[in-house]
This record gives sequence, structure tokens and C-alpha cells, in this order.
Amino acid sequence: MFGGLLLSLGNYAISPGSNDGNGSHADLCISPNPVNSISGNANSSINLHLDKSDINFDFSTFDDYKNGVGGYNVDAYSTKGAILSAVNWKFSVRALASFTSSDGFSTILLNNVGFTVQFDGDVDVVNYTLNGPKALSANEVVLLEKRSLDQSKGNEKNNKFVVFWEMGTKKGNMNQLGILDQNIKGGSYSTQVEFVALESL
Repeated sequence: MFGGLLLSLGNYAISPGSNDGNGSHADLCISPNPVNSISGNANSSINLHLDKSDINFDFSTFDDYKNGVGGYNVDAYSTKGAILSAVNWKFSVRALASFTSSDGFSTILLNNVGFTVQFDGDVDVVNYTLNGPKALSANEVVLLEKRSLDQSKGNEKNNKFVVFWEMGTKKGNMNQLGILDQNIKGGSYSTQVEFVALESL
């Protein structure tokens, strides 16, 4: 009669076999030690807080048509924002539709509209509008982004900014023809603009 035996050798075990009448033998059983799996989710937590008030460009004078409306430090054409993020981020803008008249046919080129950003946070970011406004496009236009070796993660105080809008000013990479010099039919034009904050690796 044999007693039970379990001998652990590292990650392997030897256990006794059964007695078949011809003596006993030991079976070699190779089995791994128990393994528990663990997981963790590092979600890209980015919250963009932005004033959602509409921007209305009102061209009513000859000077408006010639030189444009809005611009840097013009509070009437500004949008305040902040980003609360546990990861590094980039801030961009794009138009969701063409700049179309209420008649449904006439359009204005999107690049007549431009953006300049005043960054008031205390993290180090690249402000792509420092040398002039960036024109609106149907494609993503990055306005702010972390520097390659720095981090932009932080709270609303770390990442606060003001977006200044302008139209027809011919600055930066905007349309170099003023509204006066373009063949634009009078009327009311509108489009939808989307601001996005995404993770930047």
C-alpha cells in the first residue's frame, strides 16, 4: 500500500502511479503552475470644454469687404476653451460642410475663414498659429499640439486657450483675395465647424 506523494520540482510535478499487480510505477506528469491573467485599461481620457456660441460675420461696410472682419484679440469673434486630459493631446478644427448660401447653390470658399489661438495654459505646446491664422478646410487643421519631448497632459488651468476667428482678412494661409475681390453673391451663408481634441503620441 502506498501513501500519496507529490514532489514539486520547479514548474513540474512527479506523482505516483497505480499498482497493477506487477509492482508500482511512477508516472511523470508535467503541468505548469497556475497562472492568473491581469489586465489594465489605459483609456484616452480627453475632455474638451468649448464655448458653443455661434460666430456671425457681418459684412456691412466697404472696409469690411476690403479688409475683412474679426481677427486676433477681437473678442466679438472669439471662443474660449480648455482641455482636461490624462494623455498628451492635439487640438484641431475642420469644416463639416461647404460654406453655402441660403439659396442652396451659391458658396464661399472655406479658406476665407481663419483661426488664431492664444494659449494661456502653463504646459509647453506648439502653437501653429503664431505666424498667422490657419485657414479653415474640410480636412483636419491642427492648431495646437504637444512638443516632441514635452507633455501636454493636465487640467483646464494647464490647457486653457482662446480661439479668435476672422474672415476675409487675407492673412496667414487664408485666401489671398478679399471678399471684395471675389465674385460672391449677396446673401446669408453658413457652415458647421468642428473642433476636436485627440491623443497625440
